[in-house]
Amino acid sequence: RQRHLAPGSPRRPLAASPPHSVHELQVDLWWPLPLGAMTNDASSRDPASGSGVGGDLPEADVFAAPPMTAKDEPDAIGVMAAAAAKAKAKEKQEEEGKGDLEAAEGGGEEHGALQVNVYFRSLAWAYAITFFSTVAIAGVVTFTATAFSWETDKILLFYGVFNPCTWFDHYPAKVFATAGMGVFLLVGFAYSLLIFVSVVCEGRLLKTIWTGLFISLVSFADFVFVNVFTTNLYPEEDAVGEARRLHGVTTANGTSALTMISEMGELTQEDIATIKLHTIFYIAWVVAQTVFSVYLFALVKDRAAVHWSKWKKRILTGFMCVSWYGMVMHATAMLVIVLQPEPKVEWYWKEDLASSVQHFLILVDAYTGTSAWGWIPIMFYRAAMPSEYGIRLVFSLQAFEHNSLQSLDQGFVFPEGWVLRCLQVVAAIMAMGGVFSHVWEIADDTELRLFLALREKPFAYFGAPAYLCACGIFLIGLGLQVVQRRLLQGNLPIVLCTIAAVMFLGMYGCIMYILDRADWVWIAFVVFQIAFVLWVGVLNWYGMEKRGIDWRAIVYILTGVTIFALTIITHYWFLYYAYLVWMCFYGFAVPDGPRLYISCSKIEDASKYEAAGARSIRI
Repeated sequence: RQRHLAPGSPRRPLAASPPHSVHELQVDLWWPLPLGAMTNDASSRDPASGSGVGGDLPEADVFAAPPMTAKDEPDAIGVMAAAAAKAKAKEKQEEEGKGDLEAAEGGGEEHGALQVNVYFRSLAWAYAITFFSTVAIAGVVTFTATAFSWETDKILLFYGVFNPCTWFDHYPAKVFATAGMGVFLLVGFAYSLLIFVSVVCEGRLLKTIWTGLFISLVSFADFVFVNVFTTNLYPEEDAVGEARRLHGVTTANGTSALTMISEMGELTQEDIATIKLHTIFYIAWVVAQTVFSVYLFALVKDRAAVHWSKWKKRILTGFMCVSWYGMVMHATAMLVIVLQPEPKVEWYWKEDLASSVQHFLILVDAYTGTSAWGWIPIMFYRAAMPSEYGIRLVFSLQAFEHNSLQSLDQGFVFPEGWVLRCLQVVAAIMAMGGVFSHVWEIADDTELRLFLALREKPFAYFGAPAYLCACGIFLIGLGLQVVQRRLLQGNLPIVLCTIAAVMFLGMYGCIMYILDRADWVWIAFVVFQIAFVLWVGVLNWYGMEKRGIDWRAIVYILTGVTIFALTIITHYWFLYYAYLVWMCFYGFAVPDGPRLYISCSKIEDASKYEAAGARSIRI
């Protein structure tokens, strides 16, 4: 018999021979002391008394039990039966895992384990670098390749001062802004997931539930932020001329009703409404980031108390207090501006607001300048997490040994299932988009007209965030598939990695469908389609030598190519939905690989959980 000891205590038999009666087993039921104390190892004895619990205990492996009544014997027998059933189920699970591996590779051997170390600070710097790089590139393109003008820019006409959003609204700068900010939001989502995993590692149920709900709300606000780019201030912008088309509305017959304004420009009511909607999505994101920073500071404070000096902790507290003031006042001032019926330039510092509270908030914002700098702390507060803190993920094709990572074992996953979930989410988004689309019959600028729904309001306001979230799920699925292949063959699958990268870029590129003038985005979808077919073929080719030709994969590929070709030629609406159904059958076309077992732990306290023979990757 083995008794579960406290963390760090070795496992050793408490009895040299099996129990001779039910009475002997009653020790497991009634003994009130911690199980970790019931050992005779010298390492766990109290130095004063020489015993494992700080008192004089008999030098015996099994302590005497009080007499057991006949009424208690069935309970003890039930415990024995439950323990035996649990052990048998565990053995069966391990055998099934080995059987999956043998079925996938014809009895080949597993090539160790793969260890990935992901650090909070690395993702924090990636978050900031992605944002500032996107702003810089979009700014350069705005001044060099767009019809931007200081006299007619709508953001400048509304606020009266320069605003970085100016660099996100003109085409083609908006293409670079959308692509970069999408990556920026996915990096933030990855950081949030890492925080959630660190809480899961603590094994505290209520804290895990609370963190899960909290991270869900913050991630929702992150993905909704992409709607800043679905609000098009210049849907049909021309080059600078005697007059510029600054506002356009697509009518039911596909033409555009345009408002012509002079070179000096003025805002229409539609322009003001669009700018306010644009700002509301931004305010929601700032509020979510402010709340998340408070939660993150609570986590950092406990960790900093161990590793940081008193002055470092004071600097961190001061930085967070200034950041909270800046973010709160920044969001509040923007909200007050949106609530006014006129643009900011018409009343700011010219007249008192009707609400004394709003007027006071605007004055505080004006004197402290939070409208200019209040957003900057959002880019840096994530770096407050100590640099040595992160998450260690260990991947293996076999269940982890009982004496290694059992307490951190998170079970297994089938990578094919993650990819399938993503495809099903995309299919659901596109299927619903067909209901909202108003340009179904007249559109001729895309190879999959269902994607045009991402431009239709109000569907775009939840379709675009959902699609960006699906891209994140897709990236996780592709990564798991590559890790599984790496463990099977013992080296990095270059071909599979290349196809995965191209396929993700093709799928991510389709987010550009939210831009009215991005008529070239069909290229991204075609790239995704070609890479997807190659992906299915390569996954089946890996196991062809062991399993032979899988006719299901051949039929699946030929069916998909046929449906895709017919949709391009005929544009019948039902063929688009047939294509979506075809994507959802991905699970039948790819082979079921072995289970991919995952173990996670916090790097801050996980030095004793190093996986033997695991190759380590630092991120």
